[in-house]
Parts: sequence; structure tokens; C-alpha cells
Amino acid sequence: MLNMEREILPDNNILIIIAVVVFIFIIIKIFSKEKLPYKLNESLLTKRELKFFIVLKNVLDETDFVIAIKPRIADFVSVDKKKLKKKSYMTYFNKIKSKHVDFLICEPTYMKPILAIELDDKSHERKDRIQRDSFVDEVYETAGLEILHIYEYDYAYLKKIIKLHLG
Repeated sequence: MLNMEREILPDNNILIIIAVVVFIFIIIKIFSKEKLPYKLNESLLTKRELKFFIVLKNVLDETDFVIAIKPRIADFVSVDKKKLKKKSYMTYFNKIKSKHVDFLICEPTYMKPILAIELDDKSHERKDRIQRDSFVDEVYETAGLEILHIYEYDYAYLKKIIKLHLG
């Protein structure tokens, strides 16, 4: 009878080996899981944008205006369903959903957009960028928002031009 029990129940060594194999398999699974390929950027802005932002912030320091950084156009411009003709809402929404503006100046109470600012560089001379900028400028004009394209600036010039646009 004792021999029969021994044959039915596996050896303790076999159980230990099975447990070790399962444990190793679990460890390999945990550590071999592919990590997502993301990292935190050093800044939300490029070096050029950061320099501009600091100057713009100083220019607006005496006002209550708020600067929104790189907002998505679809966050402050919407598709007017009343003006739709043949194309669908999604056709027009898709054209703006992935585009952003460098800086958006808003009034502080309701965060109403007052002035969009695009900090242009040499990339804006490319044909695809010219087409993109032309389309975006037309979107702003249709929506009733001023856009200011700035290539080069200094504090005095920026203060003068912002005052001109903001009143």
C-alpha cells in the first residue's frame, strides 16, 4: 500500500523542479515585457520658442492677459455646424485637430482667445509649410482671430506690435 502511494504522488524533487521552472518563466515574462519608447522632453518649448516666450511674458507682465503655449487649434476654434454644406463635420474637424499655434494670448476672465502668435523660422519657407500656414491663417480669419507671424524680434519691437494688436 505504501508503494502505491509513492507511485501516485510525485517525488518532492520533481515538485521543486516544476516550481523553479514556473518561477523562472514568470520572471522572464515580467522582465522581458517591452517598455514603451517614450521619454520626458527637457522643455515644452524649443530653445527659440523659450527665448521668445520669456520676452513675450515680460511684454505682457503689466497686463492681465494669459499666454497659452502650443494649444491645439481645435481647442479654441470649432467647426460651425450651421455653415456646413456638402462636407461633413469630421472632414473640417480633421483638418485642424492635429495642428497647433505656438502661442495664444487670451483674456483672463473667460480665457477668450485674443491673438494667435506663430513664431516663424526657415521651415515656414518650405512649400508644405506655406500651404499649411495659408490654410491656418484662413481658419483664423474665418473664426475672427488675429494671427501674428513673427520671424525676428526684440523686446521694443514686440512690445510695440503686441500693444498695437491688443490695444
